[in-house]
Amino acid sequence: MLNRPHGDGPFPVVILNHGYYPLDVYQTGNGSKLAADYLANRGFMTVAPDFRSHAGSDDAINLFRAGHVIDTLNLIPLAHKLPSAKPGKVGMWGHSNGGAVTAKAITISDQIAAAVVYSPASLTIAEDYEFRVGRWRARAGQPPGRRTGVLDPVSVEFPVTPAEAPELYQRLSPLPSLQYVSAPVQIHWGSADETVPAKWPGDLLVGLQAAGKPVEYFEYPGQPHSFTGAANQLYLQRIAEFFAKYVS
Repeated sequence: MLNRPHGDGPFPVVILNHGYYPLDVYQTGNGSKLAADYLANRGFMTVAPDFRSHAGSDDAINLFRAGHVIDTLNLIPLAHKLPSAKPGKVGMWGHSNGGAVTAKAITISDQIAAAVVYSPASLTIAEDYEFRVGRWRARAGQPPGRRTGVLDPVSVEFPVTPAEAPELYQRLSPLPSLQYVSAPVQIHWGSADETVPAKWPGDLLVGLQAAGKPVEYFEYPGQPHSFTGAANQLYLQRIAEFFAKYVS
């Protein structure tokens, strides 16, 4: 989904990475429409991809959930070619799983001018694996543990467990590679988040600080996984000002 401001441009581009949705309910723009509208009304052209197997995108395996990162990285040079796109680096925003995608992308690409990470999923891939196994089993009514004979979607994405391939999980995690980040980062998290514990955005914050990278952190008391009310308006204002500083 592309949101284009009124006028002739060229417009700075911000890529918006949506969070987790079950594939059977996801529709284009889910999770990113509000940020897209807010930013487009302030002069940014936003591009929100449907990750592989979502909506009209091609079906494809997403091993270790790295496929979403690959899709996002591939989108950057395509965004540069859009009519009315301003030349130069892009901004990037991500919520929940999209926040994790964004945090991974900035350790790889030097074409991201600034990144917003909003209530991110865990950036320790072994921890993310355990979370997804637990969530799937709770929804499917399966007992705790692995390899029960039921081919669950987590087993498809994670063909080996952290215990079976600890070095692979370490290499796939972005936290040990934060020294390669070239973009300033802004992190947002609500203290009443029902999905993301404080540790997950905290790991990113501490890691970026330890690597000497520019990072801002904002915590919103009593706010859930997706902000509401005045706190949401404050968050939107902050991300627009952040992108205006670094991407415009």
